[in-house]
Amino acid sequence: KGMNLVEALIDSEELLVRFGGHELAAGLSIQRGNIDLVRKRINRYAKERLTEDMLYANLTADCEVKASDLTMKLAREIEIMEPYGVSNPTPCFVLRGARLLRVISLGGGKHSKLIAEKDGTELVAVWFGASAAELPFEVGEEIDLLFQLSINDFQNQLSLQLIVQDIHLSTSYAEELGRLEERYLEICRGAEYTEQENVLPDRDDMAIVYTALRREYRLGHTVFTVRRILSMLRSLGADHITYVKLKFILRIMQEMKICGMTEPTPDRYIFEFQYQGGKTNIEKSSILRKLKQQMRRI
Repeated sequence: KGMNLVEALIDSEELLVRFGGHELAAGLSIQRGNIDLVRKRINRYAKERLTEDMLYANLTADCEVKASDLTMKLAREIEIMEPYGVSNPTPCFVLRGARLLRVISLGGGKHSKLIAEKDGTELVAVWFGASAAELPFEVGEEIDLLFQLSINDFQNQLSLQLIVQDIHLSTSYAEELGRLEERYLEICRGAEYTEQENVLPDRDDMAIVYTALRREYRLGHTVFTVRRILSMLRSLGADHITYVKLKFILRIMQEMKICGMTEPTPDRYIFEFQYQGGKTNIEKSSILRKLKQQMRRI
């Protein structure tokens, strides 16, 4: 968007047999001998007019909505304004802070169906061309959705459906993750913390994390982010293991050689488990002892 394709072809019209179209789509006929000439001409035309910002895709929303705004009545009103195209684009909406509940693969893994919840309303969203394995967020996280609203007709059952254009972690959730990471680093540097912050892990916390990771390792899964591990723990009902506590659990597991662990990039871990006989006494951990000393009791 930003470079009119028809005007670009007009710039080379003496080299073309015929052409036509509009700003965002055009067609042409050309003699084979002129292909290289037209390629050079249109690239020169583009270089003179395209800016760096224009090379990035920009998605525009018509308005931000609440979950309660998304109704069959609204979807039918949108249908009345069809047909949609360049001069009459399909309305696009933003919904912020929805919690992702489930991800379902569609089309042999080529597409994804997302079940999300916002303010007590359950929403079904379809993201075409995005496989479940490629999604950059985890079940249980809060997301902001950019979407078009449609009506799904399956076996004569009508239901509301969001057609995803883009998804990001919600701004508030991403900011919270950043705050927690900074708090973790502060405590690593020796800052005091309170018992209410739920930082200090016990043996049961360690066992839950170890069991979850060991199970995934046996399934052939060896690479995890902190966010992915937190999602796994939420599915096991272990919501009490916070971001900061989990980071310290992983450090203690590494210190005590409970498992092999490398961190090739921040918050991305590669695990390796080997059978160990007997129990590990985590009280021998220097990291755990230091954490206990840093706790400020109120």
